[in-house]
Amino acid sequence: MNTVASGSQDGTIQIWSILTGQKTQSTIVASIWVLSLKLLNNNLLAAGLANGNIQIFNLATGNLFTTLSGHTQQVNDLTLVNNGNLLASSSSDTTVRLWDAASLATKFILMGHKDRVFGLKSISSSILASGSNDNTIRLWNILTGQLISTLTGHTGYIDLSVDYLNAQQTLVSGSEDQTIKFWNLNSGQVLNSIQADTCITSLAVVNPPPQTSSRCLFFKTFGL
Repeated sequence: MNTVASGSQDGTIQIWSILTGQKTQSTIVASIWVLSLKLLNNNLLAAGLANGNIQIFNLATGNLFTTLSGHTQQVNDLTLVNNGNLLASSSSDTTVRLWDAASLATKFILMGHKDRVFGLKSISSSILASGSNDNTIRLWNILTGQLISTLTGHTGYIDLSVDYLNAQQTLVSGSEDQTIKFWNLNSGQVLNSIQADTCITSLAVVNPPPQTSSRCLFFKTFGL
């Protein structure tokens, strides 16, 4: 599928052709500001909204399929976990919710963060990482809904800035404290910390090194 979906503050979702740069179908209208999007199975598109709902649209027709309610504040991020069997959503209500991707029923509510939750990252088929404005990253067992560990060390908000170096079993995080930290997932210890010259509000591993390499990664920062 050579298309990309974009969500907007105007409450619309547009579907674009990567090849032509043109819209491929009619505008999908959500009920309010769209903050996050995720393609599910069966050609369904999930949209996390500013009112705390997640609207599910039929991507082919643009029609609303169903609405997932539960979060009480805006939905900041969406990701598929457990090999696509679960949809995870983070919210400013301080929780992460896990939804069954087939039935779309709530499976677990992950509670423990003390402030807004933003970035989510699937670490394995059973582990999810969440970054929060409480300055911590929490690792969750998504099969049981239990907290595994809490990574502490940042002194500023963690926004959409959590990623994973799979070959090295290392979590990477950025923060508004102007640092990028590398974490050992087994011990929870900081392996390295890079001092940036601006707040880190998003981060992605774009060139993972070989497992035997000691070099790290390229990153892009966005100043506030």
